[in-house]
Amino acid sequence: MIKLIYLYVIFCKFLDYILALTFIGKSKPNRKVNLDEIDFRRINPDRNLKNVENKFMKLSKKERVERLIQAEQYIADNNKIWVANHFEMFK
Repeated sequence: MIKLIYLYVIFCKFLDYILALTFIGKSKPNRKVNLDEIDFRRINPDRNLKNVENKFMKLSKKERVERLIQAEQYIADNNKIWVANHFEMFK
């Protein structure tokens, strides 16, 4: 009976140790992404989308929102330029 209690105590300590390792060891690295360095013209349409998904999943929510806003701004600016160029062609 004493051996069973001793094994139970050891098992509980082992579980506490494993749980502490899994929660402590999984902290995200604090890295800064400079969004001004992103060149949307150089993005390859034939890239591996699974790798792209993994890259975006590693970003924080704020970084993803900033990246989305910058992409939308880039698209809007280029659309404005495209419309202006086509308007000038038809004059």
